[in-house]
Amino acid sequence: MVAAQQLRADTQDSARKEADLTLREARAEADKIVAQAREAEGLIRRDVEAAQRQFTGYLAATRHLLERHLAEVDALDAQSRDGSPPAL
Repeated sequence: MVAAQQLRADTQDSARKEADLTLREARAEADKIVAQAREAEGLIRRDVEAAQRQFTGYLAATRHLLERHLAEVDALDAQSRDGSPPAL
């Protein structure tokens, strides 16, 4: 009877140790996954910021181009009203 109790205690202890090991391995793997996710998030944030900067530059360049064309249209309109020939 004592041997059976000892065997049961040993089996429970072994199972507990194995469960603890499995838990430690799972936590280590989870930490690794979280670290990789954080790194990926950082890369994505940098990409988004770069895209935002590019878009802001595109908007500024497009605005400048449109303002230049509008100034040309205004100049042509003014010339056509006063009858002067377009400047070359």
